[in-house]
Amino acid sequence: MKEKAVTETTRMELLEELRMAIGADFISDIKFSPFYSIALRHLTALPVDRFSLHEWNDAVAYLLIDKRRCANPHEAQQRFKRYLAEKRV
Repeated sequence: MKEKAVTETTRMELLEELRMAIGADFISDIKFSPFYSIALRHLTALPVDRFSLHEWNDAVAYLLIDKRRCANPHEAQQRFKRYLAEKRV
């Protein structure tokens, strides 16, 4: 089995970039304190067009435990903003 070579043009996926940005060792760490609230705030500040709709929907499903699909990345980011406002995380 050949492994896919990583090049300089390879772009990180949303959850992996988020993990690195907040200093978590694993993606699964993002869901726990102290990383969770930091991660949600970070997501609200990202440029929405930087990641695909699929990646945004994966992040919503994983972090908010919300399987409803968003129509576009902006809607996904708004879900994170609403969650922060409602839960005061």
